[in-house]
Amino acid sequence: MTPRFKALSVHLLTATGSVLSMLAMLEAVNERWDMMFLWLVVALTATALAPTFAFAPVMAPPPPAGPVPTPFGWNAQLGLASGDGQQGLREGLALQARYADPYGIAVAGDGTRYVADAGDNNRIRRIAPDGTVSTLAGGREGFADGTGATAAFHTPSALALDGDGNLYVADTGNHAIRKVTPQGVVTTLAGGGGPGFRDGPAQQVLFNGHIGVAVDGAGRVYVADTYNDRIRVIDREGQVTTLAGGDGPGFQDGTGDQARFDTPTAVAVDATGIAWVADMRNDAIRRIGPKGGVSTLPLQPDLDTQAAPRRPLALALTHDGHLYVGELSTGRVMQVMRDGRWRALAGHLPGQRCSRTAGVAVDAAGDVHFTDAGSHR
Repeated sequence: MTPRFKALSVHLLTATGSVLSMLAMLEAVNERWDMMFLWLVVALTATALAPTFAFAPVMAPPPPAGPVPTPFGWNAQLGLASGDGQQGLREGLALQARYADPYGIAVAGDGTRYVADAGDNNRIRRIAPDGTVSTLAGGREGFADGTGATAAFHTPSALALDGDGNLYVADTGNHAIRKVTPQGVVTTLAGGGGPGFRDGPAQQVLFNGHIGVAVDGAGRVYVADTYNDRIRVIDREGQVTTLAGGDGPGFQDGTGDQARFDTPTAVAVDATGIAWVADMRNDAIRRIGPKGGVSTLPLQPDLDTQAAPRRPLALALTHDGHLYVGELSTGRVMQVMRDGRWRALAGHLPGQRCSRTAGVAVDAAGDVHFTDAGSHR
């Protein structure tokens, strides 16, 4: 089966086969034996062998347990999952729904997709597994905690899901990180005091137009603080610290505040604790170790005919630590392996042009979902 891409929903399909083993026996007998005795021998032999085949069959070794490794360079088919391509606000059936500026996307274990719909809508949309689109929280520009429509956002961007199903929202225009429960209850996790830079307790910290957010397995929240050119961390006690980056933009590897970024727009954290960063204006993918050591992934094209990555905007991680990258300048979706090999998977072929790949997510089956913000899908 051929993998398929869909705007907002990209399906990577794999096919598995089964191996059947057959064992046949034929035992020669002396023609002088009595036919009735021969039948008795055959019947007794079959009876004796039956338990053997029932409990210890001859078969191929079982496939290894766990998820299938992510293949490199698979052929993708692009398809539409939600949105009619018109800017606006409309709930209901997936292909009839309307979005203003669909940006971040996250996928829950049951297949529910969440979309940060910025622009005039300023709300968090929910796409049920059956494709029905509704609003989980928000609906007006502002800064207010509350439940459902009583909450307010200002240009929500990236989304991240924790293990309990809570959403974390980069509320860019409010310079805050918001938390949304599965029931639509919105609270402010950190920031909200206007643009600036300050570490410390969550209620006192300042962010500056941050776009990216991620959460690790321990519940720590990572923030790509875009216009502070830093990567920040909010621990479970609500203390905010700077993991890497310093004053002003730049392009330099190093540890902590010795490293430099230029407009980091997305962050994702893998199972080993490495934070991966879309360093947009440096046209680079950066790696940050748990202690703040920053290095640059050396990108190696798989095909000489494909242009090098430019303006990486969005990131998503596979279960085995490889990346999908949404590109601002061309709208491509690229696969980037941990060793730096990369290939464009969607948006690079005639008739496949994406306007602005703002958010990317990978579900438990390895399927890729992305938003095409410029086309309102």
